[in-house]
Amino acid sequence: MLKVELLVKNIDPNNILEKIPADNPIVGFLKKIIKTIPSIFLALGTFIFDVPMVKRKIIGGLNELFMEKKLTLKLVGMDSKKVEREGEKMLKLDFLFNELDYESVLSELLRIMLESNLKKDGEIGDTSKYINGLGEVPYNMLKAALETLPQEQKDEIVTNIIRINRNKIVSLINNLAEKNNIKAELSSMNVAMVMVRPEGLEPPI
Repeated sequence: MLKVELLVKNIDPNNILEKIPADNPIVGFLKKIIKTIPSIFLALGTFIFDVPMVKRKIIGGLNELFMEKKLTLKLVGMDSKKVEREGEKMLKLDFLFNELDYESVLSELLRIMLESNLKKDGEIGDTSKYINGLGEVPYNMLKAALETLPQEQKDEIVTNIIRINRNKIVSLINNLAEKNNIKAELSSMNVAMVMVRPEGLEPPI
């Protein structure tokens, strides 16, 4: 399975709370406390994200987004934790994915890379324009190449390409959050292939 770790900072507690349903009485109670004392959001926010109903809504919403983007992967689990990195308090979100279709994920990553390089000058821009002008040809070549590779090599390729392009992905996620009026900033992301064991996700990123 693919594990994705996100570090989120500059969170506006009231903005995020507005987007979390308060159908559950525990969630409603925690929201009232956080609205009164916003500074404790990171401490109590993790409890809200761990409420099964809230977790199901987040997972369901993200899976719908993946379907809209024609990304064949399924979010099956998430965890949240308050952390401190370089003296700054952040929220760490861990997402666990399975049913990963390497072709769709790598095709989307290829599209992101091409779009980000189209306006660049020189060889990088010219090459990206040429590949982009080939239509479905590069994606068909990608599919044919993937069919010949063993599972371990596919895992390695996906995780390495995501790591190489993580700054672009972070920027895209932050732009998407801004468009949806989500007042929080994704600071960084990391990925790893993990085996799921009864005691949790192994190994940690």
